[in-house]
Amino acid sequence: MGYVAPASLWAEAAGGAVWIATYTKALQRQIDQELSRLYPDPREKAVHVVLRKGRENYLCLLNLEEAMAQTGLAGIATPDAVLLGLVARWARYSRDGDLVGGDFPSWLAAHFGAGRLAALTDHRGECLYSACRHYRRCFIEKSQRASARARIVIANHALVMVNAARQRAEALTPTRYVFDEAHHLFDAADNCFAAHLTGREMAELRRWLMGPEGAGRRRGRGLMTRLGDLALAE
Repeated sequence: MGYVAPASLWAEAAGGAVWIATYTKALQRQIDQELSRLYPDPREKAVHVVLRKGRENYLCLLNLEEAMAQTGLAGIATPDAVLLGLVARWARYSRDGDLVGGDFPSWLAAHFGAGRLAALTDHRGECLYSACRHYRRCFIEKSQRASARARIVIANHALVMVNAARQRAEALTPTRYVFDEAHHLFDAADNCFAAHLTGREMAELRRWLMGPEGAGRRRGRGLMTRLGDLALAE
């Protein structure tokens, strides 16, 4: 990781940002720990260094709210209810809302199952962005805002490529990158841009088109209903 020192020196001198991209989360954590030596003050490090991951790694507060509303209807202390209570308590004090690493207790995923936690992340492309009531507290949005003013951004190959593909304003596009584990770039591109659907994702697609079919879920009315409303308005 000999690139950390020159990257930090350039960022400080030029007033710009350097994005360090890796293929594995383990190397992301290692670089983050290495930067703690450069910025021993946690508050200073929080300003200058940001660790970015894909949206599917972060807790979605709206998904958590809806899951708690559904579980609360039963009025029974089920394993799901216990897990949601623990996640809600953790979310109040979490630094970044990362469910896959960071300050999240790993034993929760091992005990309750990773599938239950995956349902609380934004991995289905249904984010409401500024229309969400939790927008100002959203962990993903906080991470994006912090990376805009950081000197060093630790990301992964997939996130860098997605951002480059979606970026519309050239002024917002980073110009300095360091790709560690660069021999995995093509694998990352295949995983990032390839299209595949699981059974759960097909069910979510049906819900997005048809709307919620059961009581409890309040978000969205389905594409067909919305198009019908537009036709009536015409």
